Amino acid sequence: MAPTPSFACASAACGCSAPGSPARVLDARFLGDIALVELAVQGLDAPILARVREADVPPQGAEIGVSIDAGAVLVFEAENGEPAPSQ
Repeated sequence: MAPTPSFACASAACGCSAPGSPARVLDARFLGDIALVELAVQGLDAPILARVREADVPPQGAEIGVSIDAGAVLVFEAENGEPAPSQ
């Protein structure tokens, strides 16, 4: 099972302080009871995909904070078979 990221509002307009890394919601693809949410996360070169429950999908364009339970992350080999660069 894929991890469920925590989403929180990161809009300065609401006055809250979002936990996690700042991100912007680029797109959401609904797949029944779940959705794949494409996120542009500050500091990453490419967007990430998060699998979330349909009820937890933030609106497109929303500025959010993203945090992930590292113990629940699934990592897959790249389509080209090359390892990801280490950081």
